[in-house]
Amino acid sequence: MLSLGRAAERDVTLMDTESRKLMEAYARGVNKFIEQHQDSLPLEFSLLRYNPRPWQPSDALAISGYMYRTLTDTRERELNRTK
Repeated sequence: MLSLGRAAERDVTLMDTESRKLMEAYARGVNKFIEQHQDSLPLEFSLLRYNPRPWQPSDALAISGYMYRTLTDTRERELNRTK
C-alpha cells in the first residue's frame, strides 16, 4: 500500500505559502473545468456512474507520486529481462 493520499495531504500542509497558493489555484481550475463540462466528461465517468469529488491540492501531489512510482519502478522488468 502506497499511502500516497495521506502523504500528499501532509505535504500540502508543509508547503510554503506561495506553493500552496499555486496548488489551490490549480485545484480551483480543475474544479471549474469539471463544473463547466459535466455533460462532456470522459466516457468512463458515465459508464461507472462516477461523479468526481472536488479536486484538492493534495490530489495533484498524490497523482504525481503515483506517476513517479509507476514510471520509475523498473525493477520487475529488469529481473524478468535478466531471467
